[in-house]
Amino acid sequence: MWQEKPVTGAQALCSAIIGTGNSRFDQNPGTYTGPFGFFPYEIETLSGNTKLKPEIARTWTAGVVLRSPFQSAALSKITASIDWYHIEIEGLVAPLDPVTTYQLCFNANGASNPTYSVSDPGGFCKYINRDPVTGDRHLVLAPYANLGGLKTSGLDLVFAFHWFPRKYLRARWMLCCERACHWRQGTQMTVRIFAGVQLSA
Repeated sequence: MWQEKPVTGAQALCSAIIGTGNSRFDQNPGTYTGPFGFFPYEIETLSGNTKLKPEIARTWTAGVVLRSPFQSAALSKITASIDWYHIEIEGLVAPLDPVTTYQLCFNANGASNPTYSVSDPGGFCKYINRDPVTGDRHLVLAPYANLGGLKTSGLDLVFAFHWFPRKYLRARWMLCCERACHWRQGTQMTVRIFAGVQLSA
């Protein structure tokens, strides 16, 4: 005997966000997947936020510059520098990601909206707008917010060699290595090599 499946909390919340009670989604919330078998797109709208707080940054830097001790023309133009930096930012300002908005509204972490209420504690459900006819995803507001913090630290290593082989020709080679440890992004190594020729009158 066929029986209609009970509506889950997430489906009831989705219906409440749609707000009409007679959309295509409401007619069969257990199997509705949109006109193409999935929800093809949605519009993200960036918006301001009058409740933003200023970011607070703490920066520590230290460095040293080394010059060649040699007096010869070939070696006297060698320089090297080492710079260490550590930056912490609190109250980082960024737009709220639509995927995060849906996850927090629909209680993906099991704690943000345990009752599946359209008036969720974090206020994320109010940023979601669904098509009143079909029930498809339509619009998500992405306000700027103080989303958390950021920590980054690393070393900048620079080696430079200036060579003047002739009176009217100046050449400079520089090797710059940067190693930055980004919070939540692992470790990133960047190596840049610069070479140039400068003519002088």
